[in-house]
Amino acid sequence: EQFLYPGFQFDWAAGRVLPSVKDVVRMGRQAGWQDERIALWFYTANRFLSDKRPVDVRSNEEELITLAGAEFGQ
Repeated sequence: EQFLYPGFQFDWAAGRVLPSVKDVVRMGRQAGWQDERIALWFYTANRFLSDKRPVDVRSNEEELITLAGAEFGQ
């Protein structure tokens, strides 16, 4: 009976949401994706990442934003 957030999106040391995750969410919303679909996108193996998941490269902001742009048509 609680609302929980996926932990991958946080920089625990800084106590904030990772900037690249915020950018990806914004891009997905602009493309008309629902939040649930965006969250699932992070956990889905991606052929452009040699079947790694976007969540696996979230610390590489440039790679993540480039991938999101291609996926969301931006």
